[in-house]
Amino acid sequence: MAYVQTVLGRIDPSDLGVTLPHEHTQCALWHVENRWDYWQLTRDEAVILDWQRDPTTRRFARNPAVPSAEEHHRWFAARLADPDCLPTVITLDGAPAGVLRLDPLEPLPRAPQAPAFEVSILVAPQRRGLGIAPEALGFLRRWQAAAVIVAEVLPGNEASAALFRAAGYRPGDAGLLYSDPAQSAIALSR
Repeated sequence: MAYVQTVLGRIDPSDLGVTLPHEHTQCALWHVENRWDYWQLTRDEAVILDWQRDPTTRRFARNPAVPSAEEHHRWFAARLADPDCLPTVITLDGAPAGVLRLDPLEPLPRAPQAPAFEVSILVAPQRRGLGIAPEALGFLRRWQAAAVIVAEVLPGNEASAALFRAAGYRPGDAGLLYSDPAQSAIALSR
């Protein structure tokens, strides 16, 4: 069962409500100068590369080519060099189980005052089917309640399409799926 560790103990994610993370958050906001948890990044880079090399991961990636260690390291470093990119490690029972990453987008016409991010989610191949992705998307919606979240699901990836639809994402422009701030208010009231 997934949980959120607070200073007062573990709580169920559904009991979290809206909160603002700070430096003690265990969702691993990795360090880019003046940010936290750089040691977690270096610890997890190799395992994330292993997940990225898995054939089932590559099948629906924008770039289906298996990355070399050097290509992955350059990509990883670029993500960390972007102070607006929000990569997080998903853990299960204290071990890395996936990555949830938000890449910033320009404000969108649908909500010009709201921050906007593209979401990318990767669950470790050996941890798929355990409900990690839906929990992570639920956490994301609570964590970024005021943001527009955009997901691109490639054609044929029915599992991801179903995941995002179940999380309340709706079809929009250019075949993308959107979760708007108004939808997060509805999701949080459930």
